[in-house]
Amino acid sequence: MKITPDEIREIFPLRSMYEQAFFRNFFTQDESAEGLNHSQIITVIILKIEGPLRMSTISEKLNLEKGSFTPVAKRLIELGYIERTRDEQDKRVFNLSLTEEGLVFAEKLKEKHVAYIENLLNIFDQYERERFFKAVSELNVLIGKLL
Repeated sequence: MKITPDEIREIFPLRSMYEQAFFRNFFTQDESAEGLNHSQIITVIILKIEGPLRMSTISEKLNLEKGSFTPVAKRLIELGYIERTRDEQDKRVFNLSLTEEGLVFAEKLKEKHVAYIENLLNIFDQYERERFFKAVSELNVLIGKLL
């Protein structure tokens, strides 16, 4: 079945709108993350939610090339928020994890981010909120089939 130009136009704005609504607008309002860029903050959030991960996994989640992610990790290491350790099974691989200081920072950031999202979604009534989360869940399932 051939995809139509209108269908293509529906796909393109998804990432940008999602990113703008749930992340970029938050980061411009949150002063506690002063000095950190978008990729650095998202890295902290990812590690808070998922725990220690390979550097390559985080760079994929950020949609960054591995070489572009290295300065992101380096800055967070310099600030004492994350640490880099060699993988036990594959010594060529490095894992990143939050330090104690990073955990404290990540928890504060998470609390503010959750409050921001809750406030953002307050424009929805209960029915719209349920529809929103059902649509997001369905979209995640369908996109997961593409990966």
